[in-house]
Formats: sequence, C-alpha cells, structure tokens
Amino acid sequence: MADLPPGSLFAGFVVDDLLGRGGMGEVYRATRVADGETVALKLLPAALAGEERYRRRFERESRLAASLSHPHLVPVLDAGEDDGALWMAMTLVEGPDLSSVLAERSTLHPGHAALITAQVAAALDAAAAEGLVHRDVKPGNIFLTTRDQAPHAYLGDFGLSRASDSQSGLTATGIFLGTIAYAAPEQIQAEQVGPATDVYALGAVLYRMLSGGLPFPRDRDVAVAMAHITEPAPRPSAAAPGCPPGLDDVVARAMAKDPLERYDSAGSLGDAAIAAAIDAGEPPPWPDRPTRPAPGAGDADAPTAI
Repeated sequence: MADLPPGSLFAGFVVDDLLGRGGMGEVYRATRVADGETVALKLLPAALAGEERYRRRFERESRLAASLSHPHLVPVLDAGEDDGALWMAMTLVEGPDLSSVLAERSTLHPGHAALITAQVAAALDAAAAEGLVHRDVKPGNIFLTTRDQAPHAYLGDFGLSRASDSQSGLTATGIFLGTIAYAAPEQIQAEQVGPATDVYALGAVLYRMLSGGLPFPRDRDVAVAMAHITEPAPRPSAAAPGCPPGLDDVVARAMAKDPLERYDSAGSLGDAAIAAAIDAGEPPPWPDRPTRPAPGAGDADAPTAI
C-alpha cells in the first residue's frame, strides 16, 4: 500500500500525518472518526500482510494485546484489516522513544537505565501472564515520558507478539520477525520462544543503555546472529568505566544462551538491575521532553532474511 496522504480515510481513521517508517511498517498520527481520539496508526508491510498464516496470527494476538491494561504498556485500541492492509491502532504516547533518546545521549545513568528496565519488565510480565511473548523488545518500541523527575517507560508494538511456547522466528517466506540486534538465540534459530526470549532482549536493551553500543556490532546481519548464538554477553563496564560491575552480572545472566539460565521472569531482571545500579549513586532529574518522533521507526527494525 502506498503512503496515506493527510486527510485520507482508512479503517475508520482520518490520517493526520506520517510519524515515521521502519522495516515493520508505517506509523501515522490519525484521528478515530467515532470519538475524535488521536492515535498512532500502524500499517504492517505488504510482505507480511500477504501471508495468510501471519495475518490470522496478527489479528488474534493483537486483539489479545488490546485486552491488556498496565501502566507501562502502550494500550492497543484495535486492530484489523482494510483493503488487504493489516493495521493496529495504539494510544499515542507524547514522548520520544528510547532509540531517539540514545541517539542524542548515547548512554544513560545506570539508575535511569535500571528504572526503565524494571518498568518494561513489569509490562512484559503482565503480557506473559496472559500468554503473550513480545518478541521485539528494543529501544524503538519503548516510549518515554517524565513523571516526578524520573523516566516513565511504556512498551509498545505487540504486532510481532505471539503465544508463549510457540515456535519459529521466521515467516513462511523466510522473513525474520524481530530485530537481530536484540534477538535471543532461540528466536534466531527458529526454536521455541517464551518469556525468557523477552528477558534476553531486555538484557540487550539494558546493555545498550549502559554502554552506548549494540551488544554485538557487526557489518552483516548473519554475523550478528552468529554472535548472539555463540559469543558471551558483553560487559557494559568495559565500554562505560563508570558502570557498576554488578550490572555486568545482570546483563550476563539476562543474555545467557540457554533460556533456563536466564532470570526466571522479566521482573526478576528488573529487580536485579535496580539493586546493582545503587552503586552508581542517585541519578539526575529526568528532563521533560518534546513529542516523540516515529514510534518503532528508525531503530534498525527491518525484517531480515537469514
């Protein structure tokens, strides 16, 4: 489907403007005709919409995600299909995504990084309790506002979510669903995924916030995938000397190759990060920030054929 111009009507929404574009679709600011609510309207790529199995799963799982309510989850308002295009409507969070913040600041104070990790972890545990695995936890899907001079994180974009204990990180046409930079070994290898898959990805995001770099920076996606499968988790203190060494242990356990060796829940990872970050001292006040740019766009989120 071509870009939707401002003023166009789509699936009961009037498009206001394009917020951004990424490998997993386009995101628009739109107004719901029924009640005038402003939303983030995401259209999935045609390559995915053309797969009947993916379409059925997307509609089923996104509607389950719409039933979730949690202070650190971006609410999914509705989802469906219109003229062959899959879409999802989410509450518009007026704040930047974590990817944009890291592009400006490179690293975060360990206290802020740990708090964001714990908040996202709480959202993941709420989803896991309903049988959902996110499968694409990354900075571009974490949105930030300010509350009481501290970051308040929202996890969004359950368009890739699927039922716990399901298998395969690939679609029928070989498109990898997820983001290689943060993907767990079992997801890359098309094995069984579960809540531990999201724990691994959140550990990789924690590393990114602390170190200023990706866990396994490589020139090719295949090399990144192999590093996730075979190489030990990197130590954030090696890249950021002021990082408490206890956070090295937190990242290492979260990113263990064997899912059974990781934290038993995302919440346990969040608690461990908070405890380890105490050694870094009190973080400075979190600044108020302007309206975010594109949700989920611009964070190396292209589907990958591997």
